[in-house]
Formats: sequence, structure tokens, C-alpha cells
Amino acid sequence: MCQILAKLHNKPSEEIYQFLDELNRGAAQLAITTIKNNNVRKKMLTQFTGDIEAEFPAFSPAEWTRLLARLALLLPSAGKEDTKRFLSHISGCDSFRALVSSLSQAYMSLLPMNQQGICSALLTFLESQHAMTGSACALGQETSLDWLQKNLGAFAANARYEDFTRLMTGFSGFNVRDNLTATQLAHVFFDPGVLDDTSMVETLLVSLENRPALDISAFVAEFVATASQQGLPSLANLQVRDAMFSAIFRKLQGQFATFSISQYKDWFQNKLSLWLGSINASALAAIPRNIPCGIYQIIMSGLEGSFQQMSPASHEDVYSFAKSYLSAKASQGGGPCVENTRGSLGWLQTNLGSFSSLATYTDLIDMNGDFSIVDAVAGLSPEQLAAYTLASDVLRDMDKAGKVFSSLSSRTIGDFIDAFNAAAEQRNLSQLPHGDVRRFILGQIFCHLSTVFELFSTEDYVTWFGRRLGLFLSSLNAENLGFLPSDMTCNSLAAIVKILNKHKAQGPYENPEHIYSFIKRVLHFQLQNSGSACTQNTAADREWLLQPRSMLCLLQHDSLDLFSAEVLAQLTVQTKTIYSPSAIQMVLEVIGNKKEPLRYLSVFLEDFNTFVLKNSDSLGSPKVRETLLMASAEIIFPQITDMSLEDTATWLHRLRILLPHVNATVLELLPLSMPCPYYQALIAAIDGVYPVLSARKKHDVYEFQKAYLTAQFTDSGSACQDGTTGTKDWLQKNLGEICSVAKLSELQTFYPDIAGVSFTSLCTEQQ
Repeated sequence: MCQILAKLHNKPSEEIYQFLDELNRGAAQLAITTIKNNNVRKKMLTQFTGDIEAEFPAFSPAEWTRLLARLALLLPSAGKEDTKRFLSHISGCDSFRALVSSLSQAYMSLLPMNQQGICSALLTFLESQHAMTGSACALGQETSLDWLQKNLGAFAANARYEDFTRLMTGFSGFNVRDNLTATQLAHVFFDPGVLDDTSMVETLLVSLENRPALDISAFVAEFVATASQQGLPSLANLQVRDAMFSAIFRKLQGQFATFSISQYKDWFQNKLSLWLGSINASALAAIPRNIPCGIYQIIMSGLEGSFQQMSPASHEDVYSFAKSYLSAKASQGGGPCVENTRGSLGWLQTNLGSFSSLATYTDLIDMNGDFSIVDAVAGLSPEQLAAYTLASDVLRDMDKAGKVFSSLSSRTIGDFIDAFNAAAEQRNLSQLPHGDVRRFILGQIFCHLSTVFELFSTEDYVTWFGRRLGLFLSSLNAENLGFLPSDMTCNSLAAIVKILNKHKAQGPYENPEHIYSFIKRVLHFQLQNSGSACTQNTAADREWLLQPRSMLCLLQHDSLDLFSAEVLAQLTVQTKTIYSPSAIQMVLEVIGNKKEPLRYLSVFLEDFNTFVLKNSDSLGSPKVRETLLMASAEIIFPQITDMSLEDTATWLHRLRILLPHVNATVLELLPLSMPCPYYQALIAAIDGVYPVLSARKKHDVYEFQKAYLTAQFTDSGSACQDGTTGTKDWLQKNLGEICSVAKLSELQTFYPDIAGVSFTSLCTEQQ
């Protein structure tokens, strides 16, 4: 052959064509479809295409078809580079399609590597066409199937689904589903809207079910990988999930008999993860019953991963499957799948997982005669623990009771008690047999509820005291009741007392004095916070509240300092404290003794002002207002020199409601050393209430002004003249409206240069 090739080298194309035609005729007579020797075949293909390559640019589509027909015996050796050589001389889609058609006829004879290489070359050409013309040889109104077959032919099997959708606008994978590989078909499910359309999914599944088993595996692997890439942890449309599970499992179940351990693990713990939520009795029945425990545990582990996605019916089906399998193992003698487990809890978790919640106490013993409930409490449901508590000696054994209750929480204790009471009723149990255990259980119940009592409504208290705790109430003690919040509502307390009174008819309480102390604690709290010991709906209560001494009695309690500023403000305005000067004084004393009294007082005044502004007639008597202003000033004014000017203005704003009651005693609290801007801010604030000031209070303010300005003049030689522009400006900033009571001669002692004319025109007019 080498000699023949040497003779044909560089010969005219006519002689090469003549040789190829003779070669094909001879091969046809001998029924030879290809030259067996790959090296010879590859060498011939390379030499012949190289010798006639100069003619390629002028080839028509028909000539490309004729050339590749002549090269048919050699095409099984064609690869990516050969295809690229052909394509480098093709510029039109018609010639490209002729090439694709001819190469496709040799597809089955090509090595997988060459199939992929040719596909890559074809895609590169189409991408180039798309970039240059905006169309990857999509001619006219041809369908997706036409475009796929004519532009990629058999090599479409080697492309990615996204290649199709990228190169052809409007490509419909759904319409060409039967012409796609299993991996490509998986991507069609992720086209917009498909996974929400049961009908479309079922149509696609028909295409899938007609494929061999290996295609199912490829489809599932690609679907799961794509779902993961797209952040899809589960299938939202349950009808779609059910349909897909049914189709996949039907194809899969015939292989179970030959599955290896690794295959069971791969399918049930990985590949089927998106669909196992649709497991049902029919599918579970297809799993061989003679599988070893190791495979059973692999299957249950996979099903456990989909527990949350299953319906109650599926939970029942899986549990029935597990119970049947484990019971059969137990009946055969020996331990029911105890290998690879540790103790009863390990056995439960490995062999039943979350499905163990469906088992009864009797079921567990039937499946595993050595099963110990006490060792497995952490894996049991409240209902199972309740059944065990009544069916065993737990009610006589405090250690076992402790282990049972250690596995419960505030979230599960209610379900436990409900199941416990239901089982007790079935057994006609009206009294627990062992007092110490009863007291222990009651303590455990209250301990578990301690974190949620604060959230209880009256209805919650009725549920627990009236329905759930009937078998335990007689043992109530101070420790139990200490968990109940003092700030429960009066309605909640009333409901509890009503229930306890009714329960008393069933027998005496062990600690009635503890119950009384609890009631008194809540009533006292209500008295502290509302001024009423839960008697709001009685006429006597309203009369009692009108007596100031009742609030005095409340405020003298030594726990008042535990209240927040907001609560104190609410207490002051809503419980008649606002009508008692002595009560107001006590409130402010509490505030003054705080670690940060200014911060505490600021919150108090903000809330106080908000309420009073909404209810202007509720500010109490003048004496109360004077007391509140005085007590507030005692906290604020001595610290005014340590504040910023902005803070000083803020405080004066908070006191605005009370400033009409300013007097000499209040003003004496202000340091005469405070800066002029601070003093001027005070004068501006007093100006705001000037119209309602009595003559006496105006005189008190004026006396303070003289004292302050004299001190400033003595100390610095200037009575706050800096920042003022003449007598009028000085009078407005330093005396304000109070200048109406001022005397010129008195002002001249600290402002010698005061202009008498300006004083007379401004201050005399105000008089």
C-alpha cells in the first residue's frame, strides 16, 4: 500500500478520484465496508485529502457529497483535524450540511474520541456562522428537528443541550425529545415552565421510558447534577415528582436483583434523592425481601433523607416496609439488624430513623426483643414515651422517670402529657400510684415550661391547668409555682384560681399555703403595677383608686426600684399617682437613686409627656406639677454645667409642660457659674410659658436673673453681653419677657452702659 500511495502522491486529482472509485468498486464486490488497518486508513485519508485540498474552495454541496462518498472506506479514521480541514474551505450552510450528512453516515464506525472531535469542529463552525450572520445555519422557518438533523446529524448526540439553545433561537427540546440523548433530555425538564406542567413532564417521561436501563442512569445523574447547579433542593410540584418517581423506579426495579451494595447506596442515597419523597407501598414491594441488613440500612438511610418531603401516607408505607423486614429478621432468630449499631438508640436510628415515630411501644419490642426504651429515650416520640411510662414501672421508679423527662423539651412536653392522659384514661387511671414520682414529674413539667410561661395566654393556662395537669395538681408546691410569672394577667390568674378551686373537690392539696403565696404574689404585682389587685371590674375598685393613700401604700414597697422608666411613667399617669404629690416624690426618688439617673429620667419624661399631651386634662393638681418639676430639677440642674448646650436645650424641652410652675426654690438649683448660652436657653424656655406665669413666679424668675447676671458681671466684667448687639438684643436674650418687671436702676448695676431709651421702649411697653 505504501508503494501505491507513493505513486499517487502529487498526482492530478482525476487519477486520485479514479483510484478511489476503483477501490470502492472492488470493496463493494467483496462486501468490505472499511479498511481494517487504522494506520493505513488514516494515512490514505490524510494523503488523498491533502493532494486534492486545492480544489476544495470551489466545491459545490454536491461535490462535497461526492468526495465524501469516494472517501467512505477511509472516513472511520476521520477526526477533529480532518473535519477542520474540510470546514476551512466551506463558507456556506449548504456545503456545511452536505458535509454533516456524509460524515453522519460514518458515525457508528468512528471511535468515540473522533465522534466528539468532529462534533466540536461542527459546533465551532456554527458558532462562527452565528457570530458573523446572526444565524447558525437556521434556514427559513425550519423546525428544531430539521435544524438539529441537518446541522449536526448523528453528532448531535455528542453536543450539550445548551449548545442547541444557544445556537438556535427558539430551539424546543420538548419537540425533539425523541432525538435527544438521555443527558440532553434531562435538561429539557429545566426549560421554563416544564417542571410546573404535569402534562409536559408525563410526555417527556414517555420518551425516557422507551430507552435502555443505562440511559435511565445517565438521565438521573444529569438531572440531579443540573438541579444542584440551579439551587433546586426539591421538586415543588408534587404531581410532577410523583410522575417522575414512578417512571424512574419502574425502569430501575428490574435491576435490584443484580445490584451491588455500592449501586444500592448510589441510587438510594444520591441519585433518587429528589424523588424519594414520592415513595409508596407499591415501589417498596419491589425491593427484594432477602437483601442483607447492610443494604436494608442503606435504603433506610436514603429514605430518612427524604422524610420531610414525604406525605403521612408515605411515612406509613415506609414504616410498614421497615416493620415487616425487621419483624421477619426477628422471627428468623438472632438480632434484627443489630450489626453496625450501638445500643438500642443506635439500633433505632440506623434501622428506623425518623420513621420510628410511627412505632408503638409494643412494635419496638416485637421488632427487637432486646430493645431498651430507657436507653433510647433520645430517639423516641413524646407519644411513645407516654405509652412506655404507663405500660412499665416508670411511675414507680424515679430514675427511669428522670431519663424519660430528660429527653423532652418545652416543644414536646405538651404532646407527651396529652398522650399520657389519653393512655391513663384508657386504663381508668385517676390517681398516680407513687407520690414522690408524681411530685418529681410535676416538677419536670414546670421546669420544661419555665422558658415559655412568659408567652402564655389565658387560654394556654386553661389548657395546662384545666386539661393537662389534672393528675398532678394536688402536689403543687412553691418550686413549681415559682416558675409562673408574677406579671401574668388578671384574667390568667382568675382562670387558674377557678380551676384550682374546682380541683380541690377531688382531694386536698399537699401545699395549700404555697398556692396562697403564689396568688398573693401575683395580686401584689398587679397592685404595684396597676394600683388594683385584680378588681378592675368592681365599683369599689374605682373608689379605692381615687384615694391617694392607696398609691402611697403601693409606692412604699421596696421593690419599686426594679421598675423600668417606661413602667414608672405608665404607672404615674395611669394609676392615679399623678394626683398624689407624695407619690410623685417617691417615683422621682427612685429615679434619683438609679445608677444613671439622667438617662432614666429622660425616658420617664419622654413617655410621661407623650401621655399628658394626649390627655391634657390629666396632669394632676398644681401641687403635683410643682413637685414633679422640683424633683426633676434636683436631678438635672446640678449637672447642667457638665452638659452640652444641645443637651441643656433638650432637657428644657422635656420640662416644658412643668415650667409654668417654676419658682425661686427650683431656680436656686441652677449653678450661677453656668455659661451664658445655657442661661439664655433657660430664659428662652421660660419665655415660652410667660403668659401663664403668676406675678409671684415672674418676680422669682427676675430675682434669679439679677443674681445670675450680677455673678457674671462680678466674675468677668460682662453680664452676658458677648454675642449681643446693643441693649435691645441684650434684653431679649438675657431677660426676655421678664424685663416687664425689671427696673432700670437695678440693671445698671451689672450693665452700666445700658441704653435707657431702649429699655423704656422695650420693657415699659410690655408692662
